[in-house]
Amino acid sequence: MGERTDETDQAGLTDVEPWIWERAKSYADTYADSRIKFISRFIDQPDGAHAYNRQTLNHLRRLLDLDEAHFPDEVLHEHTDALVVLIGRALIVTKVETTKERLQRLHSKLLAPTEKFLAALQNDDLALEFLHDDLPLDEEKREEILGHIKAFKESVEAHIAQIKSRSRKGKSWDSEAKDRFVIYVDWLCEFLNPSLEPRRAVDAGSEDHSQFGKCVYLLAEPLKWGDKRGSEIKFDGAIRKHVDEWKEALRKTIQELEAERNG
Repeated sequence: MGERTDETDQAGLTDVEPWIWERAKSYADTYADSRIKFISRFIDQPDGAHAYNRQTLNHLRRLLDLDEAHFPDEVLHEHTDALVVLIGRALIVTKVETTKERLQRLHSKLLAPTEKFLAALQNDDLALEFLHDDLPLDEEKREEILGHIKAFKESVEAHIAQIKSRSRKGKSWDSEAKDRFVIYVDWLCEFLNPSLEPRRAVDAGSEDHSQFGKCVYLLAEPLKWGDKRGSEIKFDGAIRKHVDEWKEALRKTIQELEAERNG
């Protein structure tokens, strides 16, 4: 569980090392003063100041084979509330819009202005207006600014290309948020029970969810997901993707260990 990636997630966590739930939770804890606001905004019928009620926590304990003495409600509340803060942050920055609308917004609000600014900075005639002795800007600093703006433009263009690629694969507006939620549940589950592996079971062509899949759906059920509730959202594709990526990462790790052992 907890694959390695080089990307920065939408909650501000940089996955440049193996998963550490404590690391993710530590980030969520920085929102301690706003936690109740996250819960009330993203949980349908919260349990007082907490996201999940006792029935849900009991079900989670059964799925993960946890001893209530070691994982009482107050401990599970602490971790599952953090989960809601993390996915809430991801949902906040996820626009409920079509791919076409999103691309138009990125082009008009980010890419086009950046291109205009870059062109102005590179215009030698205009440079005479802002490169003179009365201003703290010289040619060296202009080149430095140009480098930053070019890098930003390339980043925006790469992001747009990524969105177009996902769109061609028929992905919905919330596909990234679904992937992120499944990853968070993975981190949490393995922290609570390190022996649990992300698995999926398929019976007669339909999903018969493993313990991991059931945890995903259990914890998603009361979430407010766009204009729907988590119980109405399908996470099967995100679960399959995550499990397949985990298996591939495990396979590569085994190959590397065998290669190292064989010299």
